[in-house]
Amino acid sequence: MAKYLAYQIILQKLKYNIVITRFPKYKEDIDKVLDDMGWMIDDNGNCVGKKVSE
Repeated sequence: MAKYLAYQIILQKLKYNIVITRFPKYKEDIDKVLDDMGWMIDDNGNCVGKKVSE
């Protein structure tokens, strides 16, 4: 379920803050999936790609 929710957040079908409020038990797993795939949540709760430092 966490992986599905993470994919929906990446596709911007769901908002991170709403998902975490509704399903707090999946927060850690969702954060891990997003991190592993190179995504992060910005200050506004939007899913954005990680910036690579050179």
